[in-house]
Amino acid sequence: MTAPRSVELLRRLVPEARQSLQRIMAGQRDTLWGSTEIKLRVRKYPKSGQERVSVVKPQLNRVKLYSHVLKTFVPVRMTPEMLRAVERRGGLDDYLLSTPDGALHSNAASTLRWQVLCELAKKREAEAAASVASRGSGNPEGRRAALRDLKPKA
Repeated sequence: MTAPRSVELLRRLVPEARQSLQRIMAGQRDTLWGSTEIKLRVRKYPKSGQERVSVVKPQLNRVKLYSHVLKTFVPVRMTPEMLRAVERRGGLDDYLLSTPDGALHSNAASTLRWQVLCELAKKREAEAAASVASRGSGNPEGRRAALRDLKPKA
């Protein structure tokens, strides 16, 4: 939307559309948008010859997606395009883990990703601790191998 034509259209927005655009932009960081664009529509009236520029708002859905890692339903607002992207990736957890943090473009998605990563780290630590306990306390070689497993993998 940064092309010169778009800047000109933004200047000519009707007041209601300008307020609507401001509300959309204010809530954009709390919504999973993906690559959904906000579109501007120009209508020409044949009798008067005037043009009216308005905003075409994207559809936003409130959905509850199940997170297998968190073992709970997570309420999120997202566009239909974003919902299809999550389903293509195999679910909410897979989408959050496979998408780089910079590409999420949403505070809500970044927060969810952080919660999923923390939960996965807790599970990994619990599995490693169980591995140490199961290798036995009398075998020093088994303890060294278990401690090697605890080190973060690069």
